[in-house]
Parts: sequence; structure tokens; C-alpha cells
Amino acid sequence: MKIIISHDIDHLKPSDNLGSLLIPKAILRSAIELSIGTISFREFRLRIGNIIKNKWQNIDSLMDFDEQNGVKATYFVGVNNGLGLNYSIEDAAYWIRRILGRGFDVGVHGIDYDNFEAVKKEYDTFQKISGLENFGIRMHYLRTDTETYKFLTQAGYVFDASFYGFIQHSKIENMFEFPLQIMDGYEIEANRKWQNVKLEQAIESTIEKIEKAKNAEIQYLSILLHPRYFDDSFDTWKKWYQSVINYCKKKGYDFIDYRGAIKELESQLPTQEVKLDSTQEQASLKSLAKVCHISTVHNRNDVRIFHKECVSLSKFYRVYFIVADGLGDELKNNVQIIDIGLRQDVRIKRVKIDAKNAYLKALELDCDIYHIHDPELVKIANKLKKRGKKVIYDVHEDLPRQIYGKPYLRSLVKPVISRAIEFLENYYAKKMNYIVAATPFIRKRFQEVNQNVIDVNNFPIIEENPHPINFQDKDDMISYVGGIFENRGVYELIESLKYSKVELRLAGEFESEDFKKKC
Repeated sequence: MKIIISHDIDHLKPSDNLGSLLIPKAILRSAIELSIGTISFREFRLRIGNIIKNKWQNIDSLMDFDEQNGVKATYFVGVNNGLGLNYSIEDAAYWIRRILGRGFDVGVHGIDYDNFEAVKKEYDTFQKISGLENFGIRMHYLRTDTETYKFLTQAGYVFDASFYGFIQHSKIENMFEFPLQIMDGYEIEANRKWQNVKLEQAIESTIEKIEKAKNAEIQYLSILLHPRYFDDSFDTWKKWYQSVINYCKKKGYDFIDYRGAIKELESQLPTQEVKLDSTQEQASLKSLAKVCHISTVHNRNDVRIFHKECVSLSKFYRVYFIVADGLGDELKNNVQIIDIGLRQDVRIKRVKIDAKNAYLKALELDCDIYHIHDPELVKIANKLKKRGKKVIYDVHEDLPRQIYGKPYLRSLVKPVISRAIEFLENYYAKKMNYIVAATPFIRKRFQEVNQNVIDVNNFPIIEENPHPINFQDKDDMISYVGGIFENRGVYELIESLKYSKVELRLAGEFESEDFKKKC
């Protein structure tokens, strides 16, 4: 495994941002970090001093460090303004010449991603002021959509580094795609707007990811530090980067830049093409697609949805998971979790309010595939389908039969409600592109209304318990894992213990406090 180091130049001078809120936000962020104890008063004082000195870059000192440690870094420079990237084209040209003069490579820090003419304009501007014929790009904030990669290849970029995920490099027509695996902000801010992680935690987390990449046989591991943070005013960030570089050197990993990686790849084949078998090629194409799972009922750590489906998909797709739990947005295991606020406590409100909010967020994400997990979302699934999206319905339970187990419903109305629910669910199920059922029984039911049905059972992930089990050494114990609901026979399971000396352990959430007391 070889290490690719890159640096995104987002800011040069505070004065570039006088017409925005960046300076007040920087002061507020530092004040929050000081109040929670993640930075020292000295760091806070130095940051205020840098604003007064009009200095928000440390490119020369970072180049010195990279040079001393044999790091062949690539610096991405913006030639366009937007999203807080506000320095002038004259300053961009100055630093491009200076960085190239030190022997480092440069690329475009792109702003436009969804309009070809704008993408090509950035390419032409950078080519003119850099004098380079071949160069690559990384999008500011890693912004892309399904058309971006096509635009980049058409513009003439030789590589892109905008995809975040632990997957291998790939080739899209004539452009190499080098995913970014480790970014300073993700390690130190942990999905907040301010630093909330101590240095030791950040280093430990990063080392785990480096070894994860090695075990996954990632050929080129990409690590990003923003030059603004290579300063004593951002002590944790600077020491984090120094520690990561030292760790990589100690482990014997070689440093290489994107150009060097491309030369290596092209030298492996006389055709100048990276040879991909059909599986890798499909994985490469899939890595560009966006998949969105939606649930306004299940929690963000749901084993079936998050751990088994989202995390598995994140190896080849850009994956989002819309939830309603009030815990905020979070990037976890390469899955972007998006929170629409605390779920409503009444079902009818969930259908009206939470489903609507989930739909609006889904539209905003503009994904290629939507995967819904709750019956109350079938209507918004149909709306997404009408917009040309592929929609999958994941059926966790046999809802019409569940109605008979609801103790709060009268016996006379249960058949009526059950049939009504089955009719509506079948009506919308016909319109889905695919249905994923949690059991063979549910699969057989939906095969009557939709040909594209498969059952994905909730079996354990074998790799979680790789050691052989000696049942002779185990205690006489039964474990139940999952939602603890009365209609799943949990109470009867407890009652059966009177006929045995076996211990029962329940792991999961009770459906209600009343049932918990009954158990």
C-alpha cells in the first residue's frame, strides 16, 4: 500500500472573506472549542492573532515539513469562488507557481460540478495560469452528482479525488478516480462544526483506518490535511498530521502523488488502460451512484438497515440514511446519516409530518435509488417513482397479520383493518421496482403482486463471530435479540421457563412500558 497526501487550499487571508460570515463563524467556533476544553487559551489567542495578521494559510511551512519527510504531496488550488472559497485568481496563480517551484504537484479545487460549461471554464482557467497540460481535481466539500464524473472526463481532467470511501481506485473513460479515505476534519471534528476529539483519539482512529485500508488491500490510501491547520493555533490538527506521517514512515509505507500513481498504473499495461474485470468495472460504475435508505421508525443503528444493508452498500455506492431521531447528522462507516428531527409520537402524525419531511430531504439529495423501510412511506415512494427514481420496498414485517396481535383493537374490527392494510400495501407494492422481504413467507405473499421480490433474512454476519463454538463450554442459556413485542411470543417464552432451569436473556427495546412490566 502506498500513501497519497493532498492539501486543499480553502483559505489564504481573512480579508478575502470580509463580505461573508466566515470570520465571525471562525471566532465563534474557537470560543466553543475553548469552552468545552478541546483547545487551549493559547490556541484561541493565536487564532485571533492570525485574523489580525490577516493570515489563514501555512503553505510554506507545510511544504517544508512535507519535503523534509519525503512526502510527495498534491496541493489543490481554487480558481473559482463559492462556498467560502473566496481568494483571487491572482493569489491562486501566485501559489500555483510557488508550489510547482518547490517540486510539488497542483490540481484544481473545484466549485462547479453540475454544469459542463462551468466545469470546463474552471479547467481552462487553471490550465492557462498553471501552464500544465495534464492535471486533476478535487471538488470543494466533495460535491458531486451522477453527471459530475462525465463532465470531468469531457473537460480533460486526468484524475479526480472527490469520492470519499474505502474502495479501490478505478478508471472512468480516460480519467482515474482516486477515492479519499482519511480527512482531517472527519477525524478531529467527528461530524460536528467544531473540534470535539482529543489528539490521542484522533490519532488512534486514523491508525485504525490506515490498517483497515491495508487489510482491504487498498493500493493507494489518500490522506488530506488543509494547510490552514498546519499551525500552532490548531495544535491538535498539526500534531495529528505529523503523527500520521511519522506512523506511515515507521510502518514503511511509501509516499506517492497522484501523477506517480497514474504512471505506475499505466506502466502495468501496454494499452495504457487499467484492466478491470467485470466485477471491478461494475463496482467502479456503482461507486458513482447514490443510494438513499429511508426510515422514520427505525433507529440509526438498526442492525438490518444500517449494519447489514447500508454499510455493505457503502463499499460501492455513495450511501445516505434518512432517519427521524433528533440526534443530528452523522457520517458513520462511510454512510451519511441525515436526521430530519425527532419522530412524531403518534402514527398519524408520522404519516403526515415525518413522511413529508423525509420526502423533501430525499428530493434534495437527488439519489439514483431509494430504499424505504416503513409501510407509512409507501406513498412518498410512489412519488419518487413518478420522478423516475428506482424505488425498493424493504418489508420487515407481515403487517396485515400483525394487526391480529394488537391488544388495543376490538376483535370485530381487526379483519377489516387487516384487509384494508393488505389492499393498500399491495397496491403500492405493484409500483415498486423491487421488494426485499425479511422472510420467505413475506416473499411469497408479495410475489403475487410483483415479480421482482427476494427474501433477505436477518441472519447473523458470520465474520462477527469467526471463532469456532464449543457448545460443551457454554452455559444453559437462551438469548433473544430484537424488538421485544408481545406478538412475537416473548411472554410465552418467559412463561415456558417454569418448565426448565435455562436462563433467558432479552436484548432489545420493549414495545411499551406496560409490556415490560408484564414481562
